[in-house]
Amino acid sequence: MRHRLIGLACGVTFATAGSTGFAAQVTERLPFLHVDGEIGYEGSFLFGTLREQGERVGRFTRSHHQLNVDLEFGAAPRTEVYLRLPIVLQDQLDYGQANEMTYDPDTGVATMVGGDALSGDDLLDRQRAGFGDMWIGVQVTPISEAPEKRWNVRPAAATVLLDLGVKLPTGKTLFDEPGDGGKLGPGSGAADVRFGAAFSKRIGNVDPYIAVRYLVTGATEADLEDASGNVTFPGAPIDPADELDVAVGAEILALESRETRRRVSVDVGAGWTYYTWSTQPAGYWLPSQLDATAGRVSSESEYMAARLGFGLYFQPVPVVQLRLDAAFVYPFSHVLERVDERNYLAVSGYDSAQLRIGFVGAARF
Repeated sequence: MRHRLIGLACGVTFATAGSTGFAAQVTERLPFLHVDGEIGYEGSFLFGTLREQGERVGRFTRSHHQLNVDLEFGAAPRTEVYLRLPIVLQDQLDYGQANEMTYDPDTGVATMVGGDALSGDDLLDRQRAGFGDMWIGVQVTPISEAPEKRWNVRPAAATVLLDLGVKLPTGKTLFDEPGDGGKLGPGSGAADVRFGAAFSKRIGNVDPYIAVRYLVTGATEADLEDASGNVTFPGAPIDPADELDVAVGAEILALESRETRRRVSVDVGAGWTYYTWSTQPAGYWLPSQLDATAGRVSSESEYMAARLGFGLYFQPVPVVQLRLDAAFVYPFSHVLERVDERNYLAVSGYDSAQLRIGFVGAARF
């Protein structure tokens, strides 16, 4: 499964064992009737700040640790179906420092500038964990550099991969009863659909590629409560951001032994992701809010994120492959919460940054 195309935006990439040697990992698919099993870890660390009028009014960390079990099957020539079972070990939003939000009667807006420093239980610390939303999908390479001798299909000059994935709402959500330790569910509560396409071409020992992915997220509803626990907005619309992601890069064959079929490749690339406007409960991002907005819906503005990534493939034997990935992501400053067409003045800081890492072990049968 080529998760550079179908995985999380700006996320970790996974590789498939037993490379054909004819296409980059981003466009490779399984031979007919072959099966791949993969176990992988993906982690991310977002180091964020809140800024208002040029002053830092908050500092937070969002850490995400996830275990993935992936199964892939070559269902037909140049066609692969896949299944992903995600287990979220931890998804935590933790504020290390923040000011209390107050109402400024002179300007008629809420502000965190000059507010008292929050401490202890007043600081936001939200944890989510458990079985997440599973993915199923299909990938097809209508044009491929890999020959299909069994089916008398000649290799083409380049490789094109098309992807269609569906995320099923199998995980508990933020609005369900907390699990062990008070942790909330990691699911979104709605189905998502993902469309993707990728192109690669072998030039010597280098496979340059480009991949485009569009994620359409499903909306759900939730009953929102105020600070006293009273339902103030039954059936509130919760709609995560859609995503458009573009990635470019090259996979470079660094070492290959034809006798043992051992190979080492490196992958370098860059990407850009656009996130649409989204809605969530007020107070989802901000550690402090006015009582008047508790139990209301807030909007997060559209924004972009840029990334640089590096991957290392190692195939010690023909049926096993290991992969290590890392990416640096820069999310551009944007409005985190907007209630009733009015923005809270605190925005994500220009000095926010994210690190993503991943490791996968894969075996082909």
